[in-house]
This record gives sequence, C-alpha cells and structure tokens, in this order.
Amino acid sequence: MKEEKSNIRIEEEEGIIYVTVPKIITEEKIWNLVEEIKEALVRNPDNRKILIEMKTVSPVRSSEFRKITADKIRAINEVGLFSKTALFGSNILIRTIATFIIAASRAKNIKLFKTKEEALKWLKEQ
Repeated sequence: MKEEKSNIRIEEEEGIIYVTVPKIITEEKIWNLVEEIKEALVRNPDNRKILIEMKTVSPVRSSEFRKITADKIRAINEVGLFSKTALFGSNILIRTIATFIIAASRAKNIKLFKTKEEALKWLKEQ
C-alpha cells in the first residue's frame, strides 16, 4: 500500500501555506504533518497563514488522539509560528471533531469553514 503524505505548497503571492491532509490520518501522520508545517513556517517567515484542506479526511474517533492533537496545536500556537489557520472542507462529522479539537486547543486564531472561498476571505482579513 502506498503511503500517503501531506502536500504542502507555499503560495508566495498570497502569503499562505496550503496544506492537504491525507485521507487516513494517524497519530504518526499528524505529527509528521505538524513538523512539515513548522518547517515551512521557519523557511518562509513571511508566510504565517495556513489553509488546511480536509476534504478527504476519514474520521478519527479516539478521544486520546483528539486530546493529543489539541495539546500539540496549543503548544505550537503558544510559540507564535503562525498568525491564522483556516480549515475547510469535509463532512459534518469531521467538522464536529475539528471544532472540538480547536476548542480544546484554546486557539483563537484557528477557524473552521465549509468552503475554501470563506476560509481564504478570513485569512486575508487583517
């Protein structure tokens, strides 16, 4: 089985880091994804906004996984590497899980949107 990887590309004009989350997300993959995002932020300090596409993500039902992910987001947010993160796409179950993780992380600069257009509009606001 081919290993899925996150797909990070830097959109220089927009000053946004685009991230596509793989369909199957495990604890190891979330850590790899977070490390890739951190590396992209360090390489491109002017690009401090992140757009995460979750269209193909399968639900993760483990409460321990959600707690660890929220803790990781909180720790990264406290360092101040990114200014805003917008997540978009996916179904109601994924959005519900993402909403829980965002709330548990206590991050005020992360928001969830239904569409890419809504997410981009918010990211581009000053």
